[in-house]
Amino acid sequence: MSIKYILFWAILLRFLVMPFFFHPDLKDHHQRVNYLFSQGILNIYEFLRKDSYTKEHNLDFSYPPLTYFTLGFYQYLISPILGKDFQKWTRDYSDYRYDTIFIFRYLFSLKIIYLIFEMLTGLLIYKLLSNSGKRKLALSLWFFNPVNLYVISAIGQFDIIPTFLSVLSYFLWIKKKTFISGLSLGTAIAFKTYPLLFLPFYLLTKSDLKNKIIFLLTTLGIYAVTILPFINSKEFQNDVLFSGLSTRIFQLKISILNHQFSVFIILYLLLIATYWFLRSKIPLYIFFAITLALIFSTIRFHPQWIIWLIPFLALAYGESRINLKFIGFFIISYFIYFIFFGDSFLMTGLLSPMSTLYLEIPPFIKIVPDNYQNLMGMFTRSLFAVVSLTVVIKLLRGKTPA
Repeated sequence: MSIKYILFWAILLRFLVMPFFFHPDLKDHHQRVNYLFSQGILNIYEFLRKDSYTKEHNLDFSYPPLTYFTLGFYQYLISPILGKDFQKWTRDYSDYRYDTIFIFRYLFSLKIIYLIFEMLTGLLIYKLLSNSGKRKLALSLWFFNPVNLYVISAIGQFDIIPTFLSVLSYFLWIKKKTFISGLSLGTAIAFKTYPLLFLPFYLLTKSDLKNKIIFLLTTLGIYAVTILPFINSKEFQNDVLFSGLSTRIFQLKISILNHQFSVFIILYLLLIATYWFLRSKIPLYIFFAITLALIFSTIRFHPQWIIWLIPFLALAYGESRINLKFIGFFIISYFIYFIFFGDSFLMTGLLSPMSTLYLEIPPFIKIVPDNYQNLMGMFTRSLFAVVSLTVVIKLLRGKTPA
């Protein structure tokens, strides 16, 4: 199977999905970033807390400034395609938001940027596996797994941007382009802070001290530059730095000698120590993957977060460090988790642009008797946690038989 063949079918499949699936987050993100050029708002966090309309609808923006400016600039670039009614649509919370004849144009246009970053991530995976006989299979895994189609093409989440930048940072690091690698990781953190968890592993590699210092200063410097203009804003602090999204990984705790400790932090520190001893045997990216798998096994997370992990699983598959059976179990348990999540817009509600009747289908958790719904939620979360930990163990064990 040629690369052109893989890319053709990957793009065609996304063209068939992107215009017809709608999640409110896509519209909400662009309702917020619309203020950048429509009103010239730079500090979106303070504006949303003070403007009468946004206060009335309790609107906020819980992402770093670079996300706001990037999506705002992209919206400005495609504004001739979106048309004059787009701003009105983003502010409409009635059923008209589904019935407008322009919705397919909106959805397709707004998701193109994510398609571009998804393709670029695939290119990096292919280049990273230049010595692997499974590089085309790994590329196919990246493009044709249902998680990508669900998160990027159907829901339309910007998490693919920091995902690409994280993979790019790793690619540049192994090419010994330390400064640019740091720029990439710092920019990834400026979109979403989770890649900050990769930093200790970079600093514990066997690279020389000078390169590590350059990498550290570049990474943190880029991140600092993007947030410093907002750092004294209480709204920014509350909505971004110390929001529930940022602190969620610390919520699951265990009591030791009458003191509460974060389960994730304990596991994360153990993982860092493990890397110190195994860094000559196991590639750096494996520990990125394990870090993310530990997050998913210890917290209640959003569906789009899973895309952070998928490129590293594709790399691990390409290097025969995990087989399709384990990846398949991981993906299946992921969808079981969100099928019973209780949000119709994660399943049938995504089809609302084709018919609002899909909104009347209750979440699948409703088929479970009320007395057992919490139990079902605990079961699906526990199942995914167990599968995630199984993936962790598999990745640590090393290469699988061919």
